[in-house]
Amino acid sequence: MENKGRVKKEITVSVPCYNDSGSLIAFHGQLVDFASSNQDLRLFFLFIDDGSTDNTRDVLDEIKKRTPRCEIVHHKENLGFGPTFREAFTLPKTEYVFFIPADGQFPIKNLRNLTSSIQDKDFVLGIRKTRKDNAYRRFNSMLYNRIVSMTAGVEIQDINSILLFRNKIFKNVFLKSNSAFVNAELVLEALKGGFRLGQVEIEHIPRRYGTGSGGKVSVIVPTALDFFRYLCRA
Repeated sequence: MENKGRVKKEITVSVPCYNDSGSLIAFHGQLVDFASSNQDLRLFFLFIDDGSTDNTRDVLDEIKKRTPRCEIVHHKENLGFGPTFREAFTLPKTEYVFFIPADGQFPIKNLRNLTSSIQDKDFVLGIRKTRKDNAYRRFNSMLYNRIVSMTAGVEIQDINSILLFRNKIFKNVFLKSNSAFVNAELVLEALKGGFRLGQVEIEHIPRRYGTGSGGKVSVIVPTALDFFRYLCRA
C-alpha cells in the first residue's frame, strides 16, 4: 500500500526485446540515470528476449550482472508479439508495471509523465504527440486507433504505445491473443472491467538501430484475425 511519500512506488520496468542489441546499452544507461534521479520510485527490471538472433542475449546477461533487481527471460525461439507481451504484462509482481519496448524510441523519462497521471487511474497510455515513424506506419496506426476506439466506445489515441498500469487489473483481465492485438486486448478488457484509463502526451524519437516490424503484412494479418476473433467472442 502507498503511504503518501513514505513508501516508494514499486514499479517493474518490463521490456520486451527482439534483436535490440544496438539500442539496449543506451537504453540501459537511461534506466540507470532515471533510477538515480527519481529516488521516490523503487524500480525493478524485467527484460524478455524473444529468441533474438543477434547478441541481445549477451548484452542482457551483462546488464543483469550490473543491475540490482533485474530479471532476464530468454526464449529459445521467437514466439512473437502475443506470448512475449503477455509475459511482459503478467510476470511482474510489483504494484505498478511500466511496459516499454527496447527499440530506443521511447525515452525512459516518459515514465515520470505516466506516474504523475496514474494517481486516480488504473492504467495510463502514452500518446506520441509527434510520432517519429514513416507515413505508412503513421497511417496504419491512425486507422487502427480509430477501429479500436469504435470498439471501446471511448477515444484511444495511441493503442500501441508505452503503458503504465496497476497490477491488480490482471485479477480480472485475461489475455488470449497471440498477435500484436494483445495491446488492444488489454485496454479493451480493462475498460470492460471498469478500470479507469488515462492518456498523456509523451516524447517519441527516431529509431537509430534495427527496423520495426509493426508494419509488416506478417504482423498485420494475424493482428486483424485476432481482432475479429475478439469481436466474435465479446
